[in-house]
Amino acid sequence: MARQPIDPAELARISGAMLKALAEARALNAAGDSSDELRTLVRHARDMHDLLLENLIAAEPGTAQYARGLADSMANHLDDLERLLEPDALQGAGARGTASSH
Repeated sequence: MARQPIDPAELARISGAMLKALAEARALNAAGDSSDELRTLVRHARDMHDLLLENLIAAEPGTAQYARGLADSMANHLDDLERLLEPDALQGAGARGTASSH
């Protein structure tokens, strides 16, 4: 695969969509909501993360290092939300009334 320069506008669009979906999912989770809307938001955030990584992998190594660190940080938050959507976590959340997040 040929290396390409990073397109800042595209990375901003992708990461903005991911951060928006993460924020909305966290708000739903904090309110104790485990609906299909929460699952859809988490799935969309994961899709945007995957697209972000594809763009970073295709970029020049030196220019992608900082952005890769940010993507890794966002992935950690996304992993937390995905764990909350696992069936056992959802059953536990129902017993407590809410699922915790940070």
